[in-house]
Amino acid sequence: MPITRIPNTPSPEELAEIVRMLPPDGVCRTCGRWRCASCGAQRSIRNRFSPRPHQCASCKSLDGEMLPSRHRDPVDHFIGFISMSVDDECSLRHPVAAPIPEAARQLIDSLREVTNALS
Repeated sequence: MPITRIPNTPSPEELAEIVRMLPPDGVCRTCGRWRCASCGAQRSIRNRFSPRPHQCASCKSLDGEMLPSRHRDPVDHFIGFISMSVDDECSLRHPVAAPIPEAARQLIDSLREVTNALS
């Protein structure tokens, strides 16, 4: 059964469907490690939807790049990614280069349609 909402606590069926949507590369679409281009310092688990640029804690530089991160249990992070992708207030400032699976893209698009219809 396809998911039509963002579950707070996924049922076993919804969990199985979300697991099928997870990107095969295992890279988190919600967060990553940020590496400073000036001094090489890294900050772990930075949000890819951050409304402000990431800043180096060591040298205060704003120049850097997001590196991929992976999680042992990626489901919650992926549900967060879908939630933030649907939210018009959030924009993906630091996207992962690889595309997300088509099933997840379809869910995001259908949830956006429902959200827009309700507003």
